[in-house]
Amino acid sequence: MTSRALVVAALLAAGCRAAPTTVRVTLTAASGFAADDLQLDVYDRQGRIVSNSDLGSSTRLPGDVVVELSPDAGEARVNASGWTDGAMMGDAAGRVPVIAGMEMPLALRLGPSLPDADGDGVPDVIDNCPNTPNADQADSDGGAQGDACKGSSGGDGGVIGSAPGGDDMGSNDGDDGGVVVPAGCGNGVVDTGEDCDSGAANSDDPAANATCTSMCKLRASCGTVSGSSGAKIDPTNGHCYVAWAGPLNYASAQRDCQGHGGTLAVVTSAGENALVSTVAPLVQAWIGLEVTHGGTDSFHWVDNEPYSYNAFAPGEPNNGAANGNRPEDCIARTLTGWADLPCGFPSTGDLPSSPTFALGYVCENSCGNGVVDPGEECDGGASCTATCMLKRPCTEAKAVSSPINGHCYFVQTANANYSNALATTCPAGTHLATLADIAEEESAAQAISGNGDDAWIALKASSQVGVFAWGALSSEAFNSRRYHAFAGNEPNQGSTPSCVRLVDGAGWKDIDCGNDYDAMCERE
Repeated sequence: MTSRALVVAALLAAGCRAAPTTVRVTLTAASGFAADDLQLDVYDRQGRIVSNSDLGSSTRLPGDVVVELSPDAGEARVNASGWTDGAMMGDAAGRVPVIAGMEMPLALRLGPSLPDADGDGVPDVIDNCPNTPNADQADSDGGAQGDACKGSSGGDGGVIGSAPGGDDMGSNDGDDGGVVVPAGCGNGVVDTGEDCDSGAANSDDPAANATCTSMCKLRASCGTVSGSSGAKIDPTNGHCYVAWAGPLNYASAQRDCQGHGGTLAVVTSAGENALVSTVAPLVQAWIGLEVTHGGTDSFHWVDNEPYSYNAFAPGEPNNGAANGNRPEDCIARTLTGWADLPCGFPSTGDLPSSPTFALGYVCENSCGNGVVDPGEECDGGASCTATCMLKRPCTEAKAVSSPINGHCYFVQTANANYSNALATTCPAGTHLATLADIAEEESAAQAISGNGDDAWIALKASSQVGVFAWGALSSEAFNSRRYHAFAGNEPNQGSTPSCVRLVDGAGWKDIDCGNDYDAMCERE
């Protein structure tokens, strides 16, 4: 082994201590697979680092193998094979990016032998020169092609990429042999399983003028990264992650991410979490997860993706136990894992106490990668916003179409009390506006500008002074510690029920619900 190979542990229990820079390979076998001798070969970006490591027989499966690598390994390409009496019974191969000081997961399922066109013992799916034998996978510059085929007309380039199904970096479903890739990625031809292929112009550098990743996935735009504290492209899906120092409160951080064409990072896998951690490695930083504490905590991603993964630090979330018992409703990554922290939007008037609190933050942009990803409604075209949400039709006078969520906001003349405005004033297909974040408030403020009259929004305090909810529109949660637009010493009605109207140029104000105003309507 070269000096870049440190350790390969034998099949381990799941609780084994993680090494500083490691890949945990979870090995399983297809039904009926049997072999007397399991072997493991491992390659990083510069070549072979582990050769024919003996793992015993297949009767020991399932099990984990922890491979420790150099912090600058860049990636791990792994081939597990099974042998009986000198004949190979089958194998599995995959690759995963390596992040210094982190453990990355890779799942391999041993089954029928994988294609190996050049017969060098390295399956095509991880071979950095699949048409020219190069068992050592030597690659002196750590690029996409092995030394054996650099400069040759027939070289296919590296096989850095994701399966045609598009697994997230480091994710696995236990069945696809790990993160496998199209063998032709980097040859300048869009082959089966690829979204794009610009050949030598494939790049994961956020500063590069590239449209295709090193894994042949279309890249989303990062927007400007000038002034950021870190930026990375996920080569497996083209998403861009940018860290900003801020500090900003949670709502303002989300608005800034929207201004860059994305959202606060929505982290749904261990691999994605590791990538976000490398973009903002030394600071606390907001991600796009909100929590409503109660008998059972409920969690909500800002783009409405399902919540199924978390990486909370030990003892978290704790709703303020370690932070002066201040309510904590927003999630940040910390040096030890995720934690709930105060969202930091300052209180005014009769609102529940909320201190100013600010952090750095990580934005994620998936818009523009040619795929309608979870949380998006479209990707490109005249009917799609810069954040990949469909534009709603805005035919009413002075209506404003939000460039962020695509919703339509307009004032409907009403002179109606709150109940009537909520129930009947807004036209079919619209409702009294729920201005749940800064971007929505901006569009509504533009729609009411110069109107000359206040307009009801859906917000109401029904039974407790200062505690508001979005009227009958209960699917929208309101938490003034995350965001509100009350002006000055508002709300100050001091009694309930208390309803809220939008005042031209002055934000929100509360008043007795029996007063008559126009209605701010919203088409979702």
